[in-house]
Amino acid sequence: MKCRLLTMLFIVFSFFTILGCGSDEEEHNTAPVINSFKASSAGVGAGSQVTLIVLAMDAEKDPLTYTYQPSAGTIRGTGDRVTWIAPATEGSYVIEVNVSDGELSAKSFIVIPVVSPIIEAERIVYQVELGEFNSQIYMMEPDGKNQIQLTHQGANYEPSLSPNGKMIAFANDDGLNVMNADGTAARWLLNPDHISGISWSLDSSKLLLCVGSFNSDIYIFALDGSNFQKIILPQKDGLILDAAWSADGKKIILAMGPLLQYEIYTMNSDGSNMMRLTDFTPDALCAEPSWSPDGKQILFVLRDLETRTGYVMTMSNDGNNIQRLVKGEDPAWSPDGLRIVYAAEDEEGDFEIYTIGVNGIGKKQLTSNFLDDRDPFWGIAKIGGVNQIATAHPTPPLEK
Repeated sequence: MKCRLLTMLFIVFSFFTILGCGSDEEEHNTAPVINSFKASSAGVGAGSQVTLIVLAMDAEKDPLTYTYQPSAGTIRGTGDRVTWIAPATEGSYVIEVNVSDGELSAKSFIVIPVVSPIIEAERIVYQVELGEFNSQIYMMEPDGKNQIQLTHQGANYEPSLSPNGKMIAFANDDGLNVMNADGTAARWLLNPDHISGISWSLDSSKLLLCVGSFNSDIYIFALDGSNFQKIILPQKDGLILDAAWSADGKKIILAMGPLLQYEIYTMNSDGSNMMRLTDFTPDALCAEPSWSPDGKQILFVLRDLETRTGYVMTMSNDGNNIQRLVKGEDPAWSPDGLRIVYAAEDEEGDFEIYTIGVNGIGKKQLTSNFLDDRDPFWGIAKIGGVNQIATAHPTPPLEK
C-alpha cells in the first residue's frame, strides 16, 4: 500500500514537472527580428519593378512566413524576396511586411518614391509681373507650351538656368537665390546691394554678378560659399550695367559707362585687356550684352534715348557687322545659337515673350496675357528623376 502511494505521488510530480517545462518553453519563445528591409532601387518610374528583400531571423529557428501589404501597386512572389510592381501615378508609397513564426510577429515598412524619369530638354525661364511687388519665375517649352509657375511669393527677377541644367539662379529683394530646375529646394545665397547680370560659369559652380546701384562692380560668387571675389577693373569708367561670361569662361562682356552713356566692352576674365566695341553715345545706350554659344557673335540691346525704344541687336565679337533684328528688350540666345528669345510690348502695351531667328526672320510670340513677361533665359533643363531615398522603418514586435 505504501509502495503504491509513493508510485502515484511520483507520477503526479512528474506530470506537473512536464507541464511546467512546457510553460517555460512558451514563455521563452521570442518574436522574429527584422534586421533589414530593402528595395533594389531608391526611386522608380511608374510601372517599374522593384525587388524587395527582407533579412529576418528567429531565435528558435521556427519557420517564418512573410506577408506584404503595399499602399498601392502589386506584390509578386512569396518569402523573403518578392517583386513590387509600382503604380502608374507619381507619389511616395508605403509597403509593409509582417514576419511571423506562427505565434509572434514583427513588422517593418519601406517608403519608395515613384517619380517621373529625368527629362533633359530646352526650356525658357522668365519673369511674370503678377502685381505690385509680386513677380514670379515661370518656365515653358521653347514653343510656349506648358507654362509652369516655379516661385510663389516676393518679387523675383533675372532667372538664369545653369549649364548643367539642374539649377536656376535668380534675384529678389532678399538678394541672390538658387533653386532646382523644377522650382524645388529654393535657397538664399547672399544679400548684396542690388544684383544684375547673373551669369553662370561653365561648370555651374560659380556666378558672375553686377553688384551695386550707382557704382556697381563685378563679383564672382562660388555656390559653396567659399569665395566672393571682386574683379578689379583697371579701366573702369562709370557704372557697370550688365556683365556675362563667355561660354568658355575666358572672357567677360559688359555694358559700362557714365549715366545713360553705356557702351559694350570685352575683357579677360581677370579684368585685363579691356576693349571697347561700340560707340553710340550720346544718342543711345547699350545694355544686356551676351556672347553666342560659339563665341563668335554678341547680342545686346540698343536703347534710343529720344524715343526710349529698345532694339535687339547683334554684332561680331570684334564689334563689326552690327545688325538690328527687332524691337525689344531682355534678349538671350537659344542653346544652339540659331534663335533669340526676348521681351517686347504687344498692341495692348503689355510685355510678352517672343523668339526670332538670328537672321531676323521667323518671329514667334510665346506668351499672351495682360501681364508683363520679362527677363527670358533659354537653356537646357534637367527635370524630374529621383530626389528621395527609399527608407525602411522597423516597428516593435507584435503578438499575432
